[in-house]
Amino acid sequence: MNQHLLYVKHSVGRRCFCWLTILGILLSGIYPASVLAQKEKKKGAKLPPIDIAGTMLANAQYNFAPSGLKGTALGQPTSLQFGPDGRLYVSQQAGIIQVFTIKRNAANDYSVTATEVIHLINQIPNHNDNGSLNTSVTTRQVTGILVKGTAATPIIYVTSSDSRIGGPDGDFNLDTNSGIISRLTRSGTSWTKLDLVRGLPRSEENHASNGMQLDEKTNILYVAQGGHTNAGGTSKNFAYTPEYALSAAILSINLTVIDALPTQGTGNNAFKYNLPTLDDPDRANNPDGSDPFDPFGGNDGLNQAKIVAGGPVQIYSPGYRNVYDLVITKARRMYTIDNGPNQGWGGYPQNEGTANANNNYVVGEPGSTGPAPSEGQVNNLDNLDFVGSLDTYTPGSYYGGHPNPTRANPAGAGLYTHNGTSGVWRTSKTGTPPLPADWPPVANANPIEGDFKMPGSSLSTDLLTFTASTNGMAEYTASNFGGALQGSLLACSFDGNIVKIALTADGTDVTNPRNTTNKLNEDLPFASGFGSTPLDIVAQGDNDIFPGSVWAVTYGANAITIFEPQDFLVCTGKYDSNDDDLDRYTNADEIDNATQPCSASSMPPDADGDYISDLNDIDDDNDAIADNFDFFPLDNTNGLTTVLPIKYDLFNNSPGTGLFGVGFTGLLSNKTTVYTELFDENNLIAGGAVGAFSVVNTTPGDALGALNSQENAFHFGVKASTAPFTVQGRLLGPFFNNKTPQNFQSQGIYLSNGDQDNYLKIALTANNGTGGLEVVYENAGSPVTTTFPLPGGIPSSTLDFFFVVNPTTGAVQPKYAINGGASTNLGNPIQVSGALLSALQSGKAYAVGVIATSRGPRPSLLPGTFSM
Repeated sequence: MNQHLLYVKHSVGRRCFCWLTILGILLSGIYPASVLAQKEKKKGAKLPPIDIAGTMLANAQYNFAPSGLKGTALGQPTSLQFGPDGRLYVSQQAGIIQVFTIKRNAANDYSVTATEVIHLINQIPNHNDNGSLNTSVTTRQVTGILVKGTAATPIIYVTSSDSRIGGPDGDFNLDTNSGIISRLTRSGTSWTKLDLVRGLPRSEENHASNGMQLDEKTNILYVAQGGHTNAGGTSKNFAYTPEYALSAAILSINLTVIDALPTQGTGNNAFKYNLPTLDDPDRANNPDGSDPFDPFGGNDGLNQAKIVAGGPVQIYSPGYRNVYDLVITKARRMYTIDNGPNQGWGGYPQNEGTANANNNYVVGEPGSTGPAPSEGQVNNLDNLDFVGSLDTYTPGSYYGGHPNPTRANPAGAGLYTHNGTSGVWRTSKTGTPPLPADWPPVANANPIEGDFKMPGSSLSTDLLTFTASTNGMAEYTASNFGGALQGSLLACSFDGNIVKIALTADGTDVTNPRNTTNKLNEDLPFASGFGSTPLDIVAQGDNDIFPGSVWAVTYGANAITIFEPQDFLVCTGKYDSNDDDLDRYTNADEIDNATQPCSASSMPPDADGDYISDLNDIDDDNDAIADNFDFFPLDNTNGLTTVLPIKYDLFNNSPGTGLFGVGFTGLLSNKTTVYTELFDENNLIAGGAVGAFSVVNTTPGDALGALNSQENAFHFGVKASTAPFTVQGRLLGPFFNNKTPQNFQSQGIYLSNGDQDNYLKIALTANNGTGGLEVVYENAGSPVTTTFPLPGGIPSSTLDFFFVVNPTTGAVQPKYAINGGASTNLGNPIQVSGALLSALQSGKAYAVGVIATSRGPRPSLLPGTFSM
């Protein structure tokens, strides 16, 4: 797993990795009890909707109560489904499948009575990208399971791939042909595995073969196949890998044809179908003409799988960046939600919008860090697509909007390969270096796949968009609440919500309230405030076990939440102090937060669990320090229980607390502004599977001197001791949006007492238009700034910053390292004093964090992408 941006370690060598870290000691700011009693609304509180009755009563038709499943021990759960045997099947990212027998003890009280653990997927061998066996990788990434069969003989379909995750961290030599679809069959008390299809694409980042649906009428298996790029073009953060012939699409797999093939291999290595691959020019063929190791080892596309006319694996619907799940409704309509492109992570293909789109790398990655000539900058929105009705749909006729030049322009797309130092665009089978002799891997061009369709735009055919990563989906089919929810889709969002999608009668559109310019969903959530980063969901029908209930896995909390229908409750939805849904939050508090006052499944954010939302609570961690004075407003011990060593991976479940679950418990404080006003969550890309933290556009503001207007400076607190320690933080390129840096733009790490008057910062900065390094030490509001040249200019890949701290003497040595190389001292050690030195003294607490700065008056286009 990636370990990014900032870590803190003892000088004796034990490491603590942190994403974006601020360690700080709590200073004064305790407010009197009279202020506590006021509970005034924070700046930014939402006003109740004008049409309270209409808005609330439209959502008063259903009420669910949440509870946690007892008796589970999960790690990064990714998918779940009840089987025909009434048991709950749950996959974990690292390849384990757990099967739970569940008992309902009473209302909203469920527990596991028996657990079966299946290890078969992790017994699949892993390979490097040249095809050679890699026995050191002993897990498989699993993001999708589908359970079928009978009660006596359940069957699990599983998608798995190489578990390494590179991309922003570089090329990890993972097998880009490692995607496998396996079928596990239970007979008696044992399971057997048969691999149905081997050699599907796998990105250098974490996009892979994901969710599945089976049309039992035709015996066609549909697979959500992730893409290799951010917006269609090769990019640094995806290790320069282009889209393959079978990537970025919904695939159809004819199981009737697959099952008719002879079984090859034995035992756990038995398989049915190897996808045919290109004739890799880097491999000497076997005597029979085949490539060694096939179908494994994608070799950056030189050995990618080919689309075979009439073969059992075909493109059903093209144009998806990273679809996580699929839904086939009772009416046999297919829907999906695509994870849209992130700003700063990669741009459009060369010649985007034309039939001549290709795989060449475009310097600056236009579309990623700014607009391209043919298209604006990507908008980071996920989007709902109605693919079509299974009974009338023509395969390939619906295009999701994510380009794939290999399919758009097979004869002219070429192949871009990168050796870790430099890249080359291969365009000839006879050139040096050459394309494979049987290039291209696609016979027929589909020119529309050269055109990027901006999610939510008038040119896009999507129905609805979402600001947060939206993944697992299910249709609610039960007849509870008089059928009020029947036919609605429910989807898990990484912001902690489960969204409800109401479809029109013909299924071709939604009735959700939505923004007229970008189709952004504006409906109230089905569920919220119940757990960290829900990822997958299942809704039980009238004839299923636990009918009418909804079950979700929360990836960040390693838990399963059950939503049980409460048909007996009546809700008015009035803006008052009543609690119609019995979740202990008042109707008014819920309406302020745009959560459901009529359903206990939807609750507002409440960090301290005192049943007053964070929006209306002036002390979010209940430590008797007002949020605008609290340097750690989401840590009621204010750093005093966080000790070295610390390892934060910048995943949403590591440590699973603080902002976005990545561990930040505060922002650099000016002791006036509430912490929630110092960042915009829609301007951040936090955590996710890759483990990085991005500030998309850095807002004007600076902590320097008397300004104290800094935003986007995130930290957490650590208890001080006498032992020397090191803080390390990593910045990921591209830096300064691949543009000439401007004065007062900077991004880096800091050590502080927690406020904007006492801190030590090391940052990448402009230095009058050329990239340089800056060290700022500010004591009691008086700053000293020292700038240094950056040898070799702005790095191509990563920039590491270090503070080597002696807390006893107060000496701090700033250091840096370029592209993962050896560290270099940056000037002489700095002697800190005052509040910062006090924070470093044993028994107190200091803040460590990451910071992105752009002094006004103009908004900055400077992104800050951090990893720890």
